[in-house]
Amino acid sequence: MSGDPARWQAELCLTVLSGTAGMEAMFAAVKVHAASGYDHAAQTIAGPITSPQEQTAQDMGIVAEVACALTVSERMGDALLGEAHRLTTTLPLTLAALEAGPFRGSTPGS
Repeated sequence: MSGDPARWQAELCLTVLSGTAGMEAMFAAVKVHAASGYDHAAQTIAGPITSPQEQTAQDMGIVAEVACALTVSERMGDALLGEAHRLTTTLPLTLAALEAGPFRGSTPGS
């Protein structure tokens, strides 16, 4: 390979970093689908809710389970569930874009 090895390494590292951004977007989409799927399944398993207190308890349990599975705080688990709900119900095109990864108009060095 001709050229400056340090420049080649720098270009390669930027390309790898750019690729990881795409993978992170796709992993985010996987988390969204899993969180949304778990939320739906847990609500189905629990059956009909008969009081606001039951709804609150069920919601808290779902948040706790998601947070535990991801080893994050319940606040982060709640935020993920909220984002998952929005992405799967009102923002399906945004979710599809996450699944595809970021747009690649150019690569480093081009």
